[in-house]
Amino acid sequence: MAMYFANAISYITDEEKMQKGSLMGSYNCNADTALQEKLSSKRKYGKTDKRQGCHFIISFKE
Repeated sequence: MAMYFANAISYITDEEKMQKGSLMGSYNCNADTALQEKLSSKRKYGKTDKRQGCHFIISFKE
């Protein structure tokens, strides 16, 4: 479970893709603590199996 989120957060926060963070946003979490917050929340509510999470990719024309 932790590896899935660590990989996803690494991909999502890649500075090259996100123009040094200017294209990245979040709601109700901080990128620096997102992994620990997500793991803590999943353990708290007993949701450590099945679907682990999802993220959305929005693409724009250049």
